[in-house]
Amino acid sequence: MTDTAMTAPIPKPGKSKRAPRSTPLAKAGMHTALKPADKTPGKVRTMARTKAPGRVADAPPAHSVFGRMGQLLGEHIESEFDVVKLVNLGLPSSALESLSDAIDVDYKLIAPESTIRRRLNEKQHFTVDESERLMRMARVTSMAEELFGDRSTASAWLSARANYLPDVEPISPLELSATDSGTRLVEAMILRTAHGVF
Repeated sequence: MTDTAMTAPIPKPGKSKRAPRSTPLAKAGMHTALKPADKTPGKVRTMARTKAPGRVADAPPAHSVFGRMGQLLGEHIESEFDVVKLVNLGLPSSALESLSDAIDVDYKLIAPESTIRRRLNEKQHFTVDESERLMRMARVTSMAEELFGDRSTASAWLSARANYLPDVEPISPLELSATDSGTRLVEAMILRTAHGVF
C-alpha cells in the first residue's frame, strides 16, 4: 500500500444531498480530508430502523460495525463468527435487495447480470464468493457511515471515483471493495481518517 493511495481525498461532512454516481469528487465539493463524526462521550448515534417484509426484525442496534452490517443486509450479525457463518451458508437474494435500498450497488461487482437476475427471480442464495463480495460492501458501508455520521454522505463518498491507486483510472471505494485487497485499502483509508492520520 503506497502513500499515494492513502492521500486520496475523503469528502467533507455535511447534510447535502447525495451526489450522482458519475459526479467527480471535485464537483461534489469533496476536496479536503475530513475529521471523523462527533464522538462526544455519552453521545450515542443511532440510525432509524425500518421493518421490511421478510427481513430480520430483531437485529442488534446499529451501535457497531456488525450491527449496521446486519441492518444493511437484513440479517442478524453480531460478530465475525456470524459473518463467516452467513458467507459459508450463502446470503439470500434478499440481502442484495436490502443493500440496494441503502446504497447504489453495481450488480456487476458481485456477479454477471444474468446470474444476479436468476438469483433474484428464483430467490436463490448467493455462492460463497458472491456472498463474500456482498459482505465486503456491507462492511465498508458500515464503517463509512460510522465515520461520516450519516448514510447519504457515506454513500456519496463510496460511489465517487478518485485516484486512489497510482497509474490507474479513477475508481470508487465501492468498486475497490469488490476485491479483498481493495477492501483492505478502503478500510485503511477510513481508519486513518477516523484517527486523524491524513
